[in-house]
Amino acid sequence: AVGSMLEPDKLFQAITREIRKYVPCDRCVIATYFKDTKAFHYWQIDSQIEMNSPISMSESLVSMAWEAYEKGVPTYCPDINSSDYTDSHLARAGLQSILVIPIMQEGQAIAHIALSKKEKDAFSDVQIRLLVSVAGHLASAFRNASLFRQSEERASRLAVLHELNRKIAKNLDLTEVLNSITQSVNELLHSDAALIYFIDEKTGELVPRAQSGKVSDFSPEGHAFKLGAGVMGKMLESGEGTAVADVEDDPDWAGMDWARENGIHAYIGYPLISVGKVVGVIAGFSKTKDYFSSVNMEFLETLSSQAAIAIENARLYRETEERSRQLGTLVELGQQISRGLNFTSVLDSIVEAAATLFGGDATFRLLEGEHLVMVAATPGARGRMNRERVRVGVPLSGLVAETGEPMFSSDLENDARMLPELRSALWRGQSISTLIVPVRLGERIVGTLGVYREKGYEFGQEALFLANTLADQAAIAVENSRLHEEARRSRDFFQSVVDDNADAIIVTDKERRVVCWNAA
Repeated sequence: AVGSMLEPDKLFQAITREIRKYVPCDRCVIATYFKDTKAFHYWQIDSQIEMNSPISMSESLVSMAWEAYEKGVPTYCPDINSSDYTDSHLARAGLQSILVIPIMQEGQAIAHIALSKKEKDAFSDVQIRLLVSVAGHLASAFRNASLFRQSEERASRLAVLHELNRKIAKNLDLTEVLNSITQSVNELLHSDAALIYFIDEKTGELVPRAQSGKVSDFSPEGHAFKLGAGVMGKMLESGEGTAVADVEDDPDWAGMDWARENGIHAYIGYPLISVGKVVGVIAGFSKTKDYFSSVNMEFLETLSSQAAIAIENARLYRETEERSRQLGTLVELGQQISRGLNFTSVLDSIVEAAATLFGGDATFRLLEGEHLVMVAATPGARGRMNRERVRVGVPLSGLVAETGEPMFSSDLENDARMLPELRSALWRGQSISTLIVPVRLGERIVGTLGVYREKGYEFGQEALFLANTLADQAAIAVENSRLHEEARRSRDFFQSVVDDNADAIIVTDKERRVVCWNAA
């Protein structure tokens, strides 16, 4: 069987079957012990005893395996009950004799055969020598099996990555892209859960954005990490991937309640870097201690690169959609102004457009002498704002009208520029963020446009550009209204002159069509 072309699973089944034929036992295992992580990988378990492999191997059995690998010689315990191995899962299953035979390659143990039986002193020296001889012929089988498994895993991972690329290429919705990525993490790492965290630009905290796996939701409430704090926060500062063998033993681990609730032990994470900037973390979790290896880290790094590209593409798509929506709103507003709607309707359209574009409320104030008078406002703004008239020079709208400079505030109620009597009067004690820009006709300021969001919202340069564009539209509406009023007054004056004249007057246009006449 060793020299055959059988697949690893079938090969090891044949080997354990033959071993049990010549060396009777209740349980025969072929496995690999990793000394660095103290973890076992089971290639084949042939047993008459129903027994699940433990999540964490007892220290006694770990020491037994370590001795066989370190010394390269068989380790035999003829009576578990009279040894240091009484705490093992094998002893609890009623097994009494344990024999571990290392499989050597170039002087190094690369795997082992483990036999156990319910009888004491079950294995003779002759049987041990026979098993050592068998193990001597198995090194090549393990080398081939390892290469076969690596090839299969590589093909499987490539298939997962290909499918992920396909999903990313045809889907630019960020939420769906993130969900596809977390599912791929679980498939590639065979983990119990996967999460993606983003840095919240407002708070600077790392918050969960997507997850997959059979675990409870890791909601942002109570699970946000400050940069530099905890395992993930420190990882963001270093820019390097991090693996934790057991979060229970790591004093830097945050979210311990969630880990305990879901039986999570091992963690692996890698930063998401988009356009040279760390934007988040991609992470995997396992219920098995010491689960993740350096190979897992390499695959997670590959996934993080793909995820960063997908996230950037989704972000650009979202920005394009948003700009398209903004442009559509501005075009519609321009059309309303050009259609010559009445002044009040146009100003109402402007504040409604501002509210739509900024996702908040808006007001428009027109300069009348020494005061700014609110002539248009969204229902939310009008319902909460007490003052219809604001004197020029009084913060913030009055200052904007006086200086011609835009003004920002992320907390209007506690803004030091606000007069004490106005801090609560403007929005009835409810603090907000605001951006106020001047409305200009040439060099002359004719009013102000204000937009309002929730407290703490930061208006950036793009918001300023958008607000100024709306203010320019408002200025056009004001000028059109002035020209319309002047034209109306001129028409009325001309009509009165014609009507009051005693002589007969007929007025025609260039095509000699009659457009006006008087009673005479």
